[in-house]
Formats: sequence, structure tokens, C-alpha cells
Amino acid sequence: MKIVLSSHAQDRLVERGIKKADVIEAVKNPDIKCPTKNKRLTRIRKELNSKTLNVIIEEKGTCIVVVTC
Repeated sequence: MKIVLSSHAQDRLVERGIKKADVIEAVKNPDIKCPTKNKRLTRIRKELNSKTLNVIIEEKGTCIVVVTC
């Protein structure tokens, strides 16, 4: 499974001070995983260091694209 961050997601990491390792951890071991309204994307939630990380992903074959976080 390959995890790729979109340019938008990379911008949000910098803007919000989120570590790339935390996003990868959330994708690999989510606390909650559910579809978004348009059903094409998936919302992932993970509790890390007393904060909640929300990640939106799109699964494309064997690749997971992080759309935003």
C-alpha cells in the first residue's frame, strides 16, 4: 500500500503544523473510518496526543491519496 500526499494536503501539513508521520499513522491505524457524503472519499479520524486528526483520503487501486488533513 503506497500513501501519497496531494499538494493541498502538503500545504495543510505546513499550515496546521501536522507531522507527516502522524498522517501516515492515522491512515494505517484509524480510530474511525467512514465514507464522506460523495462516497468517493473516506474520512479517517485518529486521536493523537490528546488531539483529533481528521484525514480525507481517496483509494485508487493499491495507492491511497491523502486529499486533505
